[in-house]
Amino acid sequence: MINSFCCDFLGAKVRVRYVRSGDEEAIWIANVVLDGRARSIDGATALQTTCTQSDITRSVMRGLEWVRKADASL
Repeated sequence: MINSFCCDFLGAKVRVRYVRSGDEEAIWIANVVLDGRARSIDGATALQTTCTQSDITRSVMRGLEWVRKADASL
């Protein structure tokens, strides 16, 4: 089953879809518009708490911060 939720990154709405891969991991894809450019990133997250969405959100924020820094260095 594919689950979804939205969160916020630097004022931009991030749409996240994910599936749980057993009880220990979730695989996700996040879509957002940053600086006028549509971005899509994906990843896998080790589930460390009872709140899957919270664990995924932390992973998505780390990924988006990395993308933002990489874009700034171009």
